[in-house]
Amino acid sequence: MQVTIQLGHIESGSQLFKLPALPVVTDSVFSTISPDVPERDKPFPYPFIYMNYKYIFGLFSGLLGDKKTQTFENRTFNTVMLSVGVAGLALLSYDIILGNIASQIIDISCIVYSMSCYFYSLKSCNHNKLVITTFIFLYIAISSGWFFNNGIHGGIPFFFFVLSYYSGIFFKKPFLNAIPLIIVTVLFLSIIEFLNPDIIILYKSRIHNFLDLGASIIICLVISGVSIHIIYKKYDIERELNKKMLNQAISDKELIESSIKEIQILRGLLPISAR
Repeated sequence: MQVTIQLGHIESGSQLFKLPALPVVTDSVFSTISPDVPERDKPFPYPFIYMNYKYIFGLFSGLLGDKKTQTFENRTFNTVMLSVGVAGLALLSYDIILGNIASQIIDISCIVYSMSCYFYSLKSCNHNKLVITTFIFLYIAISSGWFFNNGIHGGIPFFFFVLSYYSGIFFKKPFLNAIPLIIVTVLFLSIIEFLNPDIIILYKSRIHNFLDLGASIIICLVISGVSIHIIYKKYDIERELNKKMLNQAISDKELIESSIKEIQILRGLLPISAR
């Protein structure tokens, strides 16, 4: 006797046995779902993650500010300041281990400044006053860190990419001022390092090199991913807004055309009524 097992069924000879409904976990209760239900209609297959990811993302969203009182740009600035604060803590942790005093001072200043801007923006719901100041602060911090972390061969150059993302998000015309300044600064620092290599503080060991580069790459990749997501989200919001405006325009046009037709019909009826 040949027995064939399929998803949700067991076929034995000429008889077909249907498996019972499988228990699954939804938001907070257990329910049952038939094996015949399409895969796209089944609940999330990992109960713990399914029950907690909404809470986790809701908590993270709450840290960025209330959507009802703060604009998307304001919440984006809060996200950037939190990211800078977390990155500063990560860099400070291994700079303490490696004993890099100059880098520790830069890390602490980044943490203090970013968190101050975060709380101010969160309370005042206005980040516009801080955009240029923050760019200048990050520009000075990254540029000064160049000399204390092995120069162009260290992890600091990666953070100029982060500064470029910041410029692209918050400046209306970043290619007219901010990004050219960043490019010129990197070229200038590279030339100084080439002409005077002794002013650059090198890594003390291979472990120092590995930790600094590894941490810098990971942090910059995370911030880059967040920046790309923010840019796409902003584009998506504008696209939905344009779509609503287009639909409203089409609806208004149809209403006007319908009104014109009704007026023309009424004009045709008036002479008949007069007779």
